[in-house]
Amino acid sequence: LNWHLIYTLGLAAQIEEWVGEELAAKRWQQWRNKLVEAANTAFWHEERGLFADDLAHTEFSEHTQCLALLSGVLEGEQRARTAQSLLSTPSLTPTTIYFSHYLFETYRVLGQPDALFERLGLWFDLAAQGFKTTPEQPEPTRSDCHGWGAHPLYHFFATLLGIRPTTFGFDEVEIAPMPGHLTHLSGEMVHPRWRIIADLHFDGDHVRGTLSLPDGLQGTFRYGGKTVDLQPGTQSIEL
Repeated sequence: LNWHLIYTLGLAAQIEEWVGEELAAKRWQQWRNKLVEAANTAFWHEERGLFADDLAHTEFSEHTQCLALLSGVLEGEQRARTAQSLLSTPSLTPTTIYFSHYLFETYRVLGQPDALFERLGLWFDLAAQGFKTTPEQPEPTRSDCHGWGAHPLYHFFATLLGIRPTTFGFDEVEIAPMPGHLTHLSGEMVHPRWRIIADLHFDGDHVRGTLSLPDGLQGTFRYGGKTVDLQPGTQSIEL
């Protein structure tokens, strides 16, 4: 809960800045900074390179490491150790269906498509278990239809295709695909100005294909360490 609040206060500060409420933004940032200091003091386990869930440092979870990394306040060696420990410590209490959204967000930040696809296996197996909707939690369960389990649909567009707004209001876009083992990704994302259409083929660090942005929308395309400016209309990509 501490890191969830730290993460949320950072987002709240961004919104306040966007609407011109500088004093409110500063207040949220100050609260966040105090909580970060307290969380580091109380929960950081130096030997394991992880944040504990409890003051006794007996419980450790993926949940806590994800929110600490997503908060954007970890730096240097601490950030690197937390990321590595998240990826390499099987004893962590795992996220399940709804909280895996934050895990997938963390995998995107860390550039770990293979880890993301491995954890998507839970959803890929649902049809074989007789599900036609996403359940609230893994079996055994009878809550067989729950909306929060559908977040992979978001990640198909926002993480695999990598289409995300860079500003509030979606006035600019960044497309930074993370295909992993896939060699072809395509899709259409609804945008306030119409649609963003992508059709991309991948071969290692190389990509080719087409992107289409609606009138009035500009942005950037990033892949393999390279960046291309995007303009309204249809354009070819080859990097």
